[in-house]
Amino acid sequence: MNDSSILERYAEIFKNKYGGTVEIRPDADPAPWFCKDIRRKKDLQWAGYVGKCSDIERTLAFGLNLEFTPAWGRVYPILTTQSGYLQSYFSGLDDAEWHWWGRPGYLARNPKIEELQKPMPLSKVDVLSWLNELDQILQSQKTLRSNGRRMRPQMQIMFVVGEPVVSLNDVEIVRNMESVCSRLNPLISLFG
Repeated sequence: MNDSSILERYAEIFKNKYGGTVEIRPDADPAPWFCKDIRRKKDLQWAGYVGKCSDIERTLAFGLNLEFTPAWGRVYPILTTQSGYLQSYFSGLDDAEWHWWGRPGYLARNPKIEELQKPMPLSKVDVLSWLNELDQILQSQKTLRSNGRRMRPQMQIMFVVGEPVVSLNDVEIVRNMESVCSRLNPLISLFG
């Protein structure tokens, strides 16, 4: 069973538990992924993929995705007033992995991403430096290195929830996804 097939089954497990519209990209590069809007609009999303996470080359990863410019405009003021809380909250999630990327500011299907920072444990993120860089991106002062065009930032907080094997363990994956949702709820509530 290839990663695309595993991803489709993984997304099915997610949809059976959480319902709603789930966007699935089994042919995405660098890893097949799925996502679901948390509040029925392009804002915060639950996301999962088959690929590398937390130094494990091939795993099922699940967590929070935020990449849409209007959403960043809404949450940025909250983030700046809550930087101390965020630093403390992030330090308590040492089994989560942080992804910080730039994507083209225009709509494109599966555009190339630019790694703004290497994936790292969430507990190692310097929140003040991150917020400074985010501000530069939102003010269009920082552009993509590859083409000098405006970028939209993408942040993910991901956890390993299972192994990408032929017979996925639905019960274990659902239990692990529920745990991730519960652990990320304070952040989602903060974002409003």
